[in-house]
Amino acid sequence: AEENAVARGISLLQLMENAGVGAADKLLQVYPQAQHGLMICGKGNNGGDALVMARQLAQSGVKSDILLIMGDQLSALSQTNKDRLPENIPVYLSGSLNNAAYDFVVDAVFGTGFSGCLPRHIEEIFKQINILPIQRFALDIPTGINCDTGEVAENAFMAHHTFAFGAYKPAHLMDKTQSYCGTVHWIDIGI
Repeated sequence: AEENAVARGISLLQLMENAGVGAADKLLQVYPQAQHGLMICGKGNNGGDALVMARQLAQSGVKSDILLIMGDQLSALSQTNKDRLPENIPVYLSGSLNNAAYDFVVDAVFGTGFSGCLPRHIEEIFKQINILPIQRFALDIPTGINCDTGEVAENAFMAHHTFAFGAYKPAHLMDKTQSYCGTVHWIDIGI
């Protein structure tokens, strides 16, 4: 579907922009009291969606901190959106969770390309986050879930809301993944 959209003239960068803007708008719709969030980003395009989202939320007065949990070697599209971040959005490569500082967290680590086991450091941070009394959002699919089979890795991210970009994936509709996906919202990204 993305390839067809690109063939019709929309760029992958624009699709990422549409995903991030749509996710930010939906977050504010379902959680209007949002004040300060943590965006946990991987190095691929799922992380890039969250970088767009942080920029969009900042325009609405919502603060975000960025944690690049897989390091700072990002995909080209993600790097473009990292470069577009306002200077007042802090970007970290590591650090401990200050659970008093955040009222929501966004999972944008692996997205739809995940299968297998989570890296140990990601398991550890998700284990902490999954028990915090804060709102948890996942972009496209919670990290740790295979979007096609619904296989769930140990300590997968447990979202209250998942923002499905472009189309629902099989795992969004499976009974065994409902406690991880929470409420699934479809986001039109232009494909």
